[in-house]
Amino acid sequence: MKANKNIIVKNTLFLYIRMFFTLLVTLYTSRIILNVLGANDFGTYSVVGGIIGTFSFLSTTLASSTQRFLNYEMGTKNTNKLRDIFRTSMSIHLILSLIIILLAETLGLWFLNTQMNIPSERMCAANWVYQCAIVSFVISIMSVPYNATIIAHEKMSAFAYISILEVALKLLVVIFLQWIGGDKLIIYAIMLMIAQFIIRLVYSRYAKIHFEECDNHYSINKTLMKEMLSFSSWNMISVFSVMLKNQGVNIILNIFFNTLINAARGIAVQVNTVIYGFVTNFMQALNPQIVKSYAAGELKEVRNLVNMGARMGFYLISIFAIPTLIKTEQILTLWLGNYPQYTVTFVRLTLILSMLESFGPTLAAAQAATGNIRNYHITISSIGLLNLPISILLLYLNYPPYTPYIVSIALMFIINGARLCFLRNSVKIKVGYFITTVYLRSILVVSIGAIVPILIHKYYTTSNIIELVFFILFSFLNMGIAIFLIGLSTNERKIIIKKITKVITKE
Repeated sequence: MKANKNIIVKNTLFLYIRMFFTLLVTLYTSRIILNVLGANDFGTYSVVGGIIGTFSFLSTTLASSTQRFLNYEMGTKNTNKLRDIFRTSMSIHLILSLIIILLAETLGLWFLNTQMNIPSERMCAANWVYQCAIVSFVISIMSVPYNATIIAHEKMSAFAYISILEVALKLLVVIFLQWIGGDKLIIYAIMLMIAQFIIRLVYSRYAKIHFEECDNHYSINKTLMKEMLSFSSWNMISVFSVMLKNQGVNIILNIFFNTLINAARGIAVQVNTVIYGFVTNFMQALNPQIVKSYAAGELKEVRNLVNMGARMGFYLISIFAIPTLIKTEQILTLWLGNYPQYTVTFVRLTLILSMLESFGPTLAAAQAATGNIRNYHITISSIGLLNLPISILLLYLNYPPYTPYIVSIALMFIINGARLCFLRNSVKIKVGYFITTVYLRSILVVSIGAIVPILIHKYYTTSNIIELVFFILFSFLNMGIAIFLIGLSTNERKIIIKKITKVITKE
């Protein structure tokens, strides 16, 4: 367990190097893109990309399936199947790419040109964006087996460096966009497509050099393909419900309102992506260990990792979410200058939803490791799928644009409870113990950690960026103290104190 935790810490650090670089670039490029494109074109790019994003549940499902099968065989020390898994995965993703192109160029194209609420003078540009989004999406699909292999081998340093290269290319795109003439929305879409292609080449080249199972052969092991598709089919239901919550809501907001609302939501998504990325990075380092531990028959280790992962995921997002929730308006003003109506509300509700979602990844990874996922995904997805019809009904009744977020938050409480019920049977998690040590402890940590920052915000208004930075740093410190004193177990505190003492002693 000690060795596993050292691997998790090491890989998490590599991913956070990527995260901080991504954060800095995103903060800069988001403001430039909003100013260069304008709110309407920014909203158009967001909603048109969302049409292609509706197909993402297919690739996401197969990606998780590929990584799970690779991790499982590594956990059983069975190296003979790795090459078959990779080749079969490549063939499946090739077939998937062809299916998506067919659907996108028929049903998707019809929906874009007949159902979307886009200004008529921008429909030509919207179609250019759409075609570039199709190409970019297909490229990303064909990268999935390589990415999954890198993560399965836990080579997070390579994953981090290539991701930094990807962010650097996007930065160059934004810088170049400011100086070039023509239709900037079209040019932006084309350049992002080229950047995606370059990253695809880098991922595949690295994987082929370092992992012997990665090659250029396309073949199908029928038995293995059946197992992978069977696993994916049930996982697909849950991923589909998440897609509807994200891209589906984006589309219905466009239908009921306009592209300015999509722009506001797009900004909220960018803020959330940066902050939730701290959880995602941690889970990418942790989840392979959960699957490998289950494959090795170490259920106690699985339960320990799930408990730790759920808490740490919530703490990681809370550290950054709390000051952002308190100072949303000032942060957006300093970051973007002017921003569309409802942006503040969208940002706050999105962060609250993500805090609740942060408990889920380790629970889902543990259930996926068992391979018994049919009833789990049917239940979780059935609850999640309620979001879209309820939101459509409420928007039809003239409720405000942020209503879908409130619906999602309410449903997330139910989903988190349902996940625990399944894990009680699959990996013998004690529900009462988990609620006490994870859910209630997390609520207590946030409540205590946020009290002083809220009081400071109420009685002292920060007037410039320096005061805002000090406020955020103080919030980090306050949350850190609350996490250390209340959020960690006695053993976890002893380990941290021992590590700090060891470092000081060496110095």
